[in-house]
Amino acid sequence: MYRTKSPPTTAWLRTLGSARGRLYSAFVATLLLASGSMGYAQPAPPQSECSITLSTDVADFGQTSRYKLTNGSTPDDTMLGLGARILQLTVSCPTPRKVGVVFHADRVSGDTYRFDDGGAFRVKLMNPILDGRQVHIGVAALGEVPQRSGKSAYMSGGDAAVPIEHGSIAQGSSLTMQVAIEATVRSGYTKTPTDRALRQTGTFELVTNP
Repeated sequence: MYRTKSPPTTAWLRTLGSARGRLYSAFVATLLLASGSMGYAQPAPPQSECSITLSTDVADFGQTSRYKLTNGSTPDDTMLGLGARILQLTVSCPTPRKVGVVFHADRVSGDTYRFDDGGAFRVKLMNPILDGRQVHIGVAALGEVPQRSGKSAYMSGGDAAVPIEHGSIAQGSSLTMQVAIEATVRSGYTKTPTDRALRQTGTFELVTNP
C-alpha cells in the first residue's frame, strides 16, 4: 500500500490568463508550476528521500483572439481549444521503489479541471520511462492496480498514476514522463469589454511504496 510522505512531495501549478475586451477580445493563458521536497512519515535522512521536479515553471499558451479561435461565428457556450503545452515530470529516488503521482485541483468532472470561471483543462501523462526502459502508465485509486494502462493516461481527481510493466505496478529509481496541459476557454468568456484574468491552482503529489 502506498504511503504519502510528510510533508508530501508536491509540484504546484497555477493557471493564469487574461482577456482583453472588444468584439474579438485578445487574451493570454499561462501555466505556472513549481516543485517541492518531502520526507517519510517516519523520520529518514535527506539522502533517502524521493523528489519530484518539472522541466519548467511556465507553460505559456500565448496571446490569441476570439476571432482567431472562432472565425467570429461560434455560440457562447462552445469550448474553444487553446492547444496543449508539454512539460516533463521527473521522479528520482535513491533506491528502487514503487512510486505514484496524484494530481489535485478544482475538478469539474472525471478528468477535467476548472480553469477559473471561464474554461477548463486536462492533464495528460505520456511516454513514461522507468530506469531507461519504456513502460506503460495507468491511473487508479491510491493503492490499487489500474485495470487499464497504455503509453498515455489522463489524471483523474485523487487517483494515482503509476508505471505499469507486465500487468503490475513497476518499481524503479528514476521515472520520467511528459505532461501535456490541454486547455479550453468558453466562447462567451472571450466577449468582454474589460480585461479579464483566469487563475487556477493545482498540486502534483508524489506517493511511494518502499
